[in-house]
Amino acid sequence: MRGTEKGTYHGVLSDIIEKTTQSTFTRTILKDLRTRGQTKIRPPGKLFLEILFLVLNREAYSPIIYISQDEDEIFFMGEELKTVFDKKTGLFYATPEEVSVNLDEIEARLLSLEGIISGTTEIMITDINGLIQNIPSKDALEKSKIRFRINQSHNFSVLSAKLDNNGFSRVSTVSEVGEFSIRGNIVDIYGFNMDLPKRIEFVGDKIVSL
Repeated sequence: MRGTEKGTYHGVLSDIIEKTTQSTFTRTILKDLRTRGQTKIRPPGKLFLEILFLVLNREAYSPIIYISQDEDEIFFMGEELKTVFDKKTGLFYATPEEVSVNLDEIEARLLSLEGIISGTTEIMITDINGLIQNIPSKDALEKSKIRFRINQSHNFSVLSAKLDNNGFSRVSTVSEVGEFSIRGNIVDIYGFNMDLPKRIEFVGDKIVSL
């Protein structure tokens, strides 16, 4: 586990965090983690769990992995931790084969893995199905990335195949995340974590405009 900077909170929230930090309950948890590397607690309320996550982050326990009971809780707890407590939170959903593809969940999963690799994710929320999900290795994730820069060369056939292998759909006009189009020397891509599609212009195989 890596250390994190102590967050700064104000008012009532700051008082709650400080009291939680100094409580016998929390001190017992921290003692167990330091001496045995694990601890057990009775299921508390969701708000208390979120406060406890903040305290553990401040004590250099990061990332924290929380195993949720269902997908709805994954989303709502993640939103609370990000918007209320300003924590860098990853959401990792399972991908059952019988369920249609949910691009939002795929994006959340990829960004969560990227956050774990880069060390920026402080709290990861998943469920038991997500926990046992097979995931690609760090090397495989790195190789799947496609980077674009001016004067870089790309073979169109290879680029199209790589986008297809990464789960992108080729369309005539890009409008949704996970789509790309190739028209003449212009490539439009709507990648994950993009606010808008990216247009890339080529002369031959060389990028001249991004």
